[in-house]
Amino acid sequence: MSTVAGSILALSDTVALPSGGLLLGLMLVAGLIGGYVARMARVPRVVGYLVAGLVLKGMVVWLAGQRMGMAEAATAAAVVADGLRPVTYLALGMILFNIGGVFESRHLRAVGGRVLRISLAEAGLTAALVLVGVAVAGFAVLRAPAGEVAAFALLLSIAAVATAPAATLLVLREYQAKGPMTDSTLTLVGLNNVLSIVLFHVFFVVL
Repeated sequence: MSTVAGSILALSDTVALPSGGLLLGLMLVAGLIGGYVARMARVPRVVGYLVAGLVLKGMVVWLAGQRMGMAEAATAAAVVADGLRPVTYLALGMILFNIGGVFESRHLRAVGGRVLRISLAEAGLTAALVLVGVAVAGFAVLRAPAGEVAAFALLLSIAAVATAPAATLLVLREYQAKGPMTDSTLTLVGLNNVLSIVLFHVFFVVL
């Protein structure tokens, strides 16, 4: 991470925070370094990407905090990162589009109806556990109004059904995994995300 640290230190003499474009460049450099370190450590590269992102964010906020205060630096960093939201949407859209390829008839015949049953059981159990946990916390601990707790618990339980598509796809691609288990995993990821997105928007509008 020495290259990234040097770039940020140079920036700190002139500006409090890097611009969106420069921050994107630093993120790419940090990702390359994190992926290389993860490969040397024999762990999935996505772990290196996550650690590199956390380190980069911490460095940027800390250096900016020396000039404007930590609270203001955190707020400013969030504003700068918000400018990169289109990049995030593009990346997630491409990943989900790639995963959508498993919904071909050939893949669906290969995985069979068992994947649908597994998906319903997995999604149902996850949603139920989150729903009960949030409801108990809201009523017993926070003592919030019943309507607010019910709405929040329902939406959060639906959101919990979604599976992180980026991490799953990156790990499978890195290890060149193929076969029935890979097809089933990708199909489950696709079903979980479709179910979560559709139900979340429906219940959000209703609530």
